[in-house]
Amino acid sequence: MRGLILMFFVLATVLVAQDSAYVTNHETNGLGWRVMNPVGKVYFVMGTFSGVAIMENWALNDLPVCTDQITKSQYPQTTNGNLINEIDKFYQTPANVSLPVSVAVLYTYMKLNGATKAQLDQFRASALKAYVK
Repeated sequence: MRGLILMFFVLATVLVAQDSAYVTNHETNGLGWRVMNPVGKVYFVMGTFSGVAIMENWALNDLPVCTDQITKSQYPQTTNGNLINEIDKFYQTPANVSLPVSVAVLYTYMKLNGATKAQLDQFRASALKAYVK
C-alpha cells in the first residue's frame, strides 16, 4: 500500500507539472525537478525504488537512449539524500535541464554503479540528441 501511495505521488507530480516548460516528452524535466520541494524529491526517489522492488526487472524501454534493465540488486547502495544530490548536480549543467528526470535518474544510477566518464558522456550525448531538437 505504501508503494502505491508513493507511485501515486510521483504521478501527481508529473500531472501537476503540465506547464510545457516543466515537461519534456510528457515527463517532468530539470525545471520541474528544480521547483519540486525537498519532500517531493525524496518521494520521487523512494517511488523509483518501490518500482524496482515491485518489478523484478525495471525496463526503461520508453527512453529512446536506453534499453537497459535495472534489477533491485543493481540499485545503488546509497541514501535517498545522495541520489537527490546527484540528480541536482546533473541538472546544474544548463544543457541537461531539458532532459526528463528519468534520464537524470538513470545517469545517476550508472554513475553510482561505476560507469566510466566515457560511458556517462555517451549516454548523456545520446539523451540530448534524442530529446533536444
